[in-house]
Amino acid sequence: MHRTIFSSSLCAVATLAVVLVAPLARATEAAPSAPADPSSEHLRGLEIMLRPTLGSLGSSSPIVAKGDSADIPQPFRQGSSLHGTSLGAGMQLGFRFHPLVSAGLRADLGKVGSEIPDDATSNLSRSWQSAGLYARVYPLALHEGVRAYVDPWVASGITYVHDGQTFSTATPANGGGKVDVAWQADSHAIGIPIGIGVDYRITKWLSAGPSFEYVIMTPLAGCVKGSAPGATEARACTDDAKGTLTASAAGAWNAGLSLRVTPF
Repeated sequence: MHRTIFSSSLCAVATLAVVLVAPLARATEAAPSAPADPSSEHLRGLEIMLRPTLGSLGSSSPIVAKGDSADIPQPFRQGSSLHGTSLGAGMQLGFRFHPLVSAGLRADLGKVGSEIPDDATSNLSRSWQSAGLYARVYPLALHEGVRAYVDPWVASGITYVHDGQTFSTATPANGGGKVDVAWQADSHAIGIPIGIGVDYRITKWLSAGPSFEYVIMTPLAGCVKGSAPGATEARACTDDAKGTLTASAAGAWNAGLSLRVTPF
């Protein structure tokens, strides 16, 4: 009698367990895993950026003479405004350690448009190059609703900047006539670039968008040399004891179109 009651109870418990557990097991098997967020891809890893730019390094030379003699070539005179728009290109190669932060190396170069003065100066040309480090912050990279479409950023860094000029002047010779003197000026500075931009995500790994950068320039040194056939080369620097030249602190700005690739 007791054995029959115990067997019946055991069967009832087993049946109840099957009834309760089987639907739960089926529900667990049927529950799909959460889909991966496609906007989170390519937010870490190698970062490559190309950036054509249009801007200005200032209209005057970064190296000018302290005096006001008529013998000073016009590109070195204080207050001369002979330089215009700068066309350039920049490249950055770094690593995005976190969706919010990336850092790496940068290099830039450009050509500055110049106006030939109405004196004996000819063939005036100016160009610049820079190299250094950058760090970039993506403040909205953790916002899923934003990063799927745009990836705004702010950036800064430190760079070495070389600004070079070449030109010729027709200078009166001692024996009569004129001789062409070839001039070269080289200015060296430390730049602190501060930039902003908004990159639109064309694909998961390719973004493009407008950007703007201002570079705070601190001059280090500058030298000018002049050479003519049959004559000894003349050279002067901003740190010479004679103090005939001075280097001016200036700012540079540029606007560009950033093309950024995160291949991995």
